[in-house]
Amino acid sequence: MIERCYVGIDKTENDEWMVVWSDQGKLNFSRPYKNTPLEIQSLVGFISEHCEKPKICLNSANPAAFNLVTQVSSIPGVEVILMSKAGLRLHLNWLPKDLPDISQTFQNDTRRAYWMACCAERMI
Repeated sequence: MIERCYVGIDKTENDEWMVVWSDQGKLNFSRPYKNTPLEIQSLVGFISEHCEKPKICLNSANPAAFNLVTQVSSIPGVEVILMSKAGLRLHLNWLPKDLPDISQTFQNDTRRAYWMACCAERMI
């Protein structure tokens, strides 16, 4: 298990949560999680299994994000950053433009989650 990893979470076009995390420069992607209590529990378990003290950044524009924050806050050692659309725009000049070696369909559903993981890593 990784001691510290940087996690980005965002909603997909299908109203599902996608988790992207970076550890030691390697990107990892979860399966999509539906916005149901059972699936959110699975998402929290997924993050807990892969990272001891995750630093999570997620988009606060979606009202369901606040419910997700209450769930992920149960992970020991977690740090959560809420990023607004305006806040994300401030970071766009340094964020990577493309996801490495991922199909275009997958890119559309994970781009913001990837950017959130990048922001989590960069923010102090």
